[in-house]
Amino acid sequence: TIQRLTAAFVESVMWIIFLSLFPVLGWKCLKRVRQNNALVKHRLGHTASVKYSGYDVVLPFIDRVVEINLGPQNILLPSSTYHSKDKSAYGVRPYCCLPS
Repeated sequence: TIQRLTAAFVESVMWIIFLSLFPVLGWKCLKRVRQNNALVKHRLGHTASVKYSGYDVVLPFIDRVVEINLGPQNILLPSSTYHSKDKSAYGVRPYCCLPS
């Protein structure tokens, strides 16, 4: 009687906790990987998988994810001024684009 009431109370509290955390954990489990990005999943310290554009399921508190941009990376280099043999100055602005 008292044991049944206690068991029913504990079970109802557990259901309330489960139902309140389920949407939050479900939202945290689903990750969207955008185009030109990759998602590297580390499970318990080891690289588990690499996912490209689309959706992926991540286990909270077990998986750690790192999102990497695979698009072109632009690097702006400092401009320089050079002098020719006839003492005229000209400027050079180098530009570098690393492919993906």
